[in-house]
Amino acid sequence: MNQVLPNFDDYTKLEIKTLRFLHSQATRRPFLKDLQTYTGPILKATISDVFAFNGYWDVVYNEAECRIFVGAIVNKHGNNIACASHYLAIAEGTYIPKRVLRKYHFDYVSEADPAGRLSHPYFHLQHAGELPPAMAGWGITDDHLKGLLPEISEPRIFFFPISLAIMINIALREFSSEETLKFSQTNEWRGVIKENEEKILGPYYNRCSTLIQDRRTCLFDHVYIS
Repeated sequence: MNQVLPNFDDYTKLEIKTLRFLHSQATRRPFLKDLQTYTGPILKATISDVFAFNGYWDVVYNEAECRIFVGAIVNKHGNNIACASHYLAIAEGTYIPKRVLRKYHFDYVSEADPAGRLSHPYFHLQHAGELPPAMAGWGITDDHLKGLLPEISEPRIFFFPISLAIMINIALREFSSEETLKFSQTNEWRGVIKENEEKILGPYYNRCSTLIQDRRTCLFDHVYIS
């Protein structure tokens, strides 16, 4: 199951393509203005063995001003990906955070990752997790996170592969406004999502389908590192 992702260069090119598109839309989409501040530098950077991005935008959720945080770090091993971690979080409060309401990690751990442990699903969803340095730099502290019990790592739930585009699209739909819904339904953004579905989700679900139809094995035999 760890053979379904593109190689490191192709994967990071897709991530950067997403960020370049979002950067170009900020003049017409005010909610992307804050995100544009953080997309700019990475579009000028040279990616070698590590790709990293962190950003945010503000929303109104349950009649409260909130901030959506997104980020990714992808590490290279040879030509492939050793490990990748994307996070999505929402905090109540913007410039002065009150608490983190939700935070999730979408992780990929390969057998080439020295930190990999038995019983890890290659692709998994994890609740809470550690506080990313970027969020700490934006005023989020461990105290804001403690209600989510970040010290508990389990369960790690096997999940489909993720990318910035797919994760941001989830956030746009889950924490939506009239503006974000209009944006998520544009042909241009749907084209970004479609390309990510084809290159990130397609190979994964094709592999799942093959394994499910093979009566000699179970899908669960292949989603965990062993």
